[in-house]
Amino acid sequence: MAAVYAFVLALFVSTALVPPLMSLAGRAGLTDAPGGRKVHQKVVPRTGGIAIFIGFLAPVLVWVPMREDLRALLLGAALLFFFGLLDDRFNLDYRAKLLGQVLAALVVTVGGGVVIRHLPFLPGATLSSTLGIPLTVFVLTGVTNAVNLSDGLDGLAGGISLLIMSAIALLARAMRRSP
Repeated sequence: MAAVYAFVLALFVSTALVPPLMSLAGRAGLTDAPGGRKVHQKVVPRTGGIAIFIGFLAPVLVWVPMREDLRALLLGAALLFFFGLLDDRFNLDYRAKLLGQVLAALVVTVGGGVVIRHLPFLPGATLSSTLGIPLTVFVLTGVTNAVNLSDGLDGLAGGISLLIMSAIALLARAMRRSP
C-alpha cells in the first residue's frame, strides 16, 4: 500500500508544480523554440523535468529509510538532474552531457555498491569488481543516454521508461523467486 501512496504523492507533487514552473520558464531561459527538426510550432517550456524530479524526491524522502545505496542513487539522480537542467538552459555539448551521465553512473556504482555481479546468459559465472564496475558504469550510462536521446516528443521517454522499468521489475521478481 505504501507504493500506492508514494505514487499518488509523486503524481500530485509533479502535477501541482507544472503550471507554476511553466510560468517561470521564460524568465529562467528554460524554453525551446520551434525550428529545424522540432515538431512543435510555438515556444515550449522545458520545466517538466524539474516537476518530475521534485515529485520523485518527495515520496522517497517521506517514506524510504535512508541507506548508503539510496544516498548514492539520490546523488546520481541529482547529478543527472543538474546536467539536464544545464542542458535545457545552455544546450550543452554532447561531451558535457556524457560526462554527467558517467559521473552519475560512477556515484551509483562506486558510492552505492550497485555492481553487476552475474550475467544471466552465463549461469554460475561471477564477475570480479575489475569487470563488474566498468560494465555497470557502461550499462547505466548507455541506458541513461538512450532515454535522453529518445526524449524528443512528449511522453516518448516516459513511455519507454515505463516499459523498461516494468520489464526490470518482472525480471527482479523472477530472480527473487529462483534459488
